[in-house]
Amino acid sequence: MIDRGGKFNTDSKALVNRIDAHSAFGTNDLNSWILGNLNLSTGCRVLDLGCGTGKQSIAIAEKIGESGAVTSIDLSDESLKTLRTEAEKLGLTDRISATKSDLDNIDGVIEENHYDNIVSSYALYYCSDPEKTFSTLYDALKPGGVIFFCGPSRENNSEIKSFHYSLAGVSPQMETFASRFMEDDGPEQVKSVFQNIEIREFRNPLKFDSSDALYKYWSSYNLYDEELDSIFKERAALHFQSHDHFETVKRVIGIRAIKPSQ
Repeated sequence: MIDRGGKFNTDSKALVNRIDAHSAFGTNDLNSWILGNLNLSTGCRVLDLGCGTGKQSIAIAEKIGESGAVTSIDLSDESLKTLRTEAEKLGLTDRISATKSDLDNIDGVIEENHYDNIVSSYALYYCSDPEKTFSTLYDALKPGGVIFFCGPSRENNSEIKSFHYSLAGVSPQMETFASRFMEDDGPEQVKSVFQNIEIREFRNPLKFDSSDALYKYWSSYNLYDEELDSIFKERAALHFQSHDHFETVKRVIGIRAIKPSQ
């Protein structure tokens, strides 16, 4: 059975560490790719589901101008606090509404026929009833509106997974419940509501330049195992004695659909 959990899923500090690592050691920008799959323009109304600390919400709010609006939903109080603080610092408070909700009860906090775009990064697979959620999101979109969500592929971070599992002396487990949703269940479920979908892929090689950087990333990732902490540090240091970097690749699946115009 594939575990749906992960102690760092809603840990905002761990999330920030991973985002910082992607920016510092990555080759390509996930945020630019995500926003490029939306149909953003001045005055748009956008729903960001599972917004976390607001990496997409902030960028979208800046792009859609003063007449636009972003409804940002997450279950973590800590993450929403971080988003509100950043929005205030950037003068975007009037454009961003940060709301606490789990993804199974969004029908109580969003409006029908209201949004030009819906975006969700690494979140929608936490729904317990995805078909119901997709139906709710379909109703929330305006005719011609775009929904785009993304998450990990099965081969995501296969390099660091192989490294991790070799320390435990077991075969690597590449599939997670999230990757199974993104590659198998999700496309079928969203297709049953939106009918026509596009599947898009993104790759971002991360080249860590030190054992400390690699350890910091691993220790904020759901792979982390306290029992392997010391040996991970030891093996990471050993790796960098003969290598300039450690490369792992973020492999992302995106699913895009458009609500038919009436």
